[in-house]
Amino acid sequence: MLGSLLRRNSYQAPDLLESKLFNEDTFYPAFLKDLNKCHSELIIECPFITHRRLNYLLPALQKLKARKVRVVINTRDPHEHDEERWRDETHRALATLQRGGIQVLYTSGHHRKVIILDRSTCTRAHLTYFPRIVVVR
Repeated sequence: MLGSLLRRNSYQAPDLLESKLFNEDTFYPAFLKDLNKCHSELIIECPFITHRRLNYLLPALQKLKARKVRVVINTRDPHEHDEERWRDETHRALATLQRGGIQVLYTSGHHRKVIILDRSTCTRAHLTYFPRIVVVR
């Protein structure tokens, strides 16, 4: 009896060796699908935040906030961008996020590109070579 109870309630760790390769055309639809499954927390680490990408993701981020999902974005301090246009663009995008109740953190010298959903799904991307995006589940 105890054995069957333990088997029924046993925790199954995610298979961290399972991964998928996405390109620029397939990444965002898959990412939006993953966001719909997010229940408690979304962490995005990205050194560059622009309005173009934000406009695409903002409706999904707003839905997460409406469902009481904690959303955190860790990014580079806008003052670290070399060009004034990038500093201004980043300031506007981050202000939009903060107005929406999204927590924004600044990390000096930040260059990680990582997305973590519910502390179990991790997406790592090398956006300089955009087609090389690997999602680890």
